[in-house]
Amino acid sequence: MKLKVLAALISFVLVQSTMAQDTQYGQGLLLDYHIIQNPDDVKEPTGRSMATLVDTSAPHLEYLSPFKIEPALNQFNDQFWGLHWNGFLKIESGGQYSFNLLFNIAGEGSNRYGAACLWGLQIQDRAIVGHPHDWFSPGNHNAYGDLQLQPGIYALGVWLACSETGDRIANNGQTQAMQIAKPSLTINMRGPNDAMLKPIPKNQLLHEL
Repeated sequence: MKLKVLAALISFVLVQSTMAQDTQYGQGLLLDYHIIQNPDDVKEPTGRSMATLVDTSAPHLEYLSPFKIEPALNQFNDQFWGLHWNGFLKIESGGQYSFNLLFNIAGEGSNRYGAACLWGLQIQDRAIVGHPHDWFSPGNHNAYGDLQLQPGIYALGVWLACSETGDRIANNGQTQAMQIAKPSLTINMRGPNDAMLKPIPKNQLLHEL
C-alpha cells in the first residue's frame, strides 16, 4: 500500500503557559500508558492510563518505552496501546519555529513489517504536527508544522497509538509484535536562530515536579 504523507503547515501565534514563578521542573516528559480497548478508536487518550512514568529519552520517543522504564508493564504487552507524552516546551528566543515529527518503523532481520498507527504533536492544546490513523511501511515518515512563539513555557503533548502491527497479520495473531515492528518518534524543531531542523534539546523538554 502506497503511503501518502500528510504535511500540514500551520502558522499562528500561541499564548504561553501562565505558570507560578516558583514552579519546579525536571528534565523529560511524563508518559501515560493507555490500553487500546477498541482498535478503531486511537484518536486520543481515553480513560485513566495504566501507568504514569517519567521518560527522559525525549526527544526520541519509542513505542517500547514503557517496558524499558517499568518492566512490570510487560504483563500488558499482549495488548495494543497508546502512549501520551506530556509536559512543557521551554522557548528562549521569540520568532518563527518549524516542527517536525519523524516517525520510523524499524524491523529485525529479514522480517520487516509495517504498523497501523496515529501520531501527532500538540502545543497549548493546538494540533501542530501529525498524521491520521494509517498503515505505515518500514522506514521514515515525516509531518511538518510552523508557528510563531514568544519566550516562555508552553504545554506540550505527543500521542502515538497503534491498532495493528505487521507480525500479527504475518503470524496469525501471535503476540510478538514488538520483536518485529518497532515504531518510534523524534521531535525536531528549528528555531529563529537555527540553520536546520534538529531534535529538540533535552533541557527544553520538561515536566512539573
